[in-house]
Amino acid sequence: MKVGIVSVTLLLVLIFQGCASPRYRMIKEKKRTQPEHYYAAGGDEYLRTTLHHVVYQSSPGSWKKKAWWDEYIVELENLSGRKVVVETISIHADGYSENVFKDDKPWRLAKKSKSLARAYRNIGYNFAVIAGPGIATTVYIAVAVPSAASVGSLASLTGSLEAAAIAAPLTIGYWGVVGTKNMVNASRIRKEFNNRRIEFPLSLEPEANQIGSAFFTTVPSPQSLRIIYRFEDDPNDRRELLIATPFLYGLHLREREGEELVEVEAGE
Repeated sequence: MKVGIVSVTLLLVLIFQGCASPRYRMIKEKKRTQPEHYYAAGGDEYLRTTLHHVVYQSSPGSWKKKAWWDEYIVELENLSGRKVVVETISIHADGYSENVFKDDKPWRLAKKSKSLARAYRNIGYNFAVIAGPGIATTVYIAVAVPSAASVGSLASLTGSLEAAAIAAPLTIGYWGVVGTKNMVNASRIRKEFNNRRIEFPLSLEPEANQIGSAFFTTVPSPQSLRIIYRFEDDPNDRRELLIATPFLYGLHLREREGEELVEVEAGE
């Protein structure tokens, strides 16, 4: 009987391990593509900022499935002989501005993006996080354990009790596996997110540069990037750079209806 229990448990794990939450899934390395190349640069005699790529949900360069955020891959270069501190980067669109996300928990950014999407839709924007297929439907699978009711009265009672005893640990074991898989996947996503993310404020040594990702909520049709920086030895001398992004016109906007905005689940 123990061998049978182990066999069934392993079978359930193998069959249902794909049922982990889709919000904790990454795109496999071999299926990832290079991001589309955007180029915008601006600066002054002290700091130069270059925008190389913008990655959004399901676009080339995506590494997480159904990512509710935008990833701006930028290069910051200190051209001066003094240490520079880049305090923040923000994006601007039609009077709305959004600072770079400074938290290390991507799920909070996803929640914020979905709330922002609802707000944009409420004021008439035809918001769309992706230009591809819609959101997949969650499928719930029930696991049944057969009874032994056809094997006589005593055997039937014994079998029923045995089945009840087996059913609980199998069900708990299955959901335990799924829960563990979600935790592992979430940890991987968070690690990848933070490996890519530039932490602000960012200190740059003289003539040093850094390339990395600035993560933002899914703001539609952003018009410019704004960079605030200062010199480390003079915190009161704050400077501003503006970079126009006309090539991002129409980002997260669509021409026709058809995409459903998915509610954020508790705990996401």
